[in-house]
Amino acid sequence: MCGEGLCGSGLLVALAISSTVEIEARPFSPRTEGLPNVQATPGLLLPSASVLQRFVGQPMRWKVRLNHPPRHQLKYYFLRSSVMRLTLLYNV
Repeated sequence: MCGEGLCGSGLLVALAISSTVEIEARPFSPRTEGLPNVQATPGLLLPSASVLQRFVGQPMRWKVRLNHPPRHQLKYYFLRSSVMRLTLLYNV
């Protein structure tokens, strides 16, 4: 699926539970039937865009465990191709 944190057209998410905590990639477990199980690659939600074809107009859900609960904010960043290359952060 993905080698050494690299996923060509995959959708990855990195999280920060506050402004003082480092950004980290956590394993996501799918909660919607039919989504691929990608827990082996932290931060990965979808291995490729082709998975989206089956879910047009339908909600998709994942579960993630954090080391600590957020006190004031939870920042999440969508990344293009690699969790390891945090210079490609997109803050939402």
